[in-house]
Amino acid sequence: MLTIRQMMRYLRNTHNMSIKSQQAHALRNLGYYHGYKGYRFIRIPQNRIPFHTFDELLAVNAFDMELKSMLYSKVMFIETALKSYVLEAVLADSKSENINDIFNRSLTYYKTFASGSRDYANFFTKRMNLRGSINNTLKRDYQQHNQIVDHFF
Repeated sequence: MLTIRQMMRYLRNTHNMSIKSQQAHALRNLGYYHGYKGYRFIRIPQNRIPFHTFDELLAVNAFDMELKSMLYSKVMFIETALKSYVLEAVLADSKSENINDIFNRSLTYYKTFASGSRDYANFFTKRMNLRGSINNTLKRDYQQHNQIVDHFF
């Protein structure tokens, strides 16, 4: 891992970015890996953003943070509402709160395809991966919080 001074030197020498020694604290707060590397290009590496000064990078970061703070509460509201609606629909469809009933009654899209077909295998695999992920989470949490897992499971 590079020190802040080494990172500054790297930005100057490798990326031809003007960065002043007084900006070491700002780079430390922004973080080279989260900050600079996160803003190097748009979507694909060939779409590089030609930063010439560290101030330009700081301006993009400030804009990004402001945009995130404006949208975060709205996105969280939508995410929470969607999860609630989906859960309500799944419970209504399966007519049960039992995880096994939900899998057996509602998570059956794979059955709409011919057995042995690629689509059947693809959706069945996704269903089993979900089942495995849920079971692994239950197992992990049960080892630390068995009474809570017992209560809700």
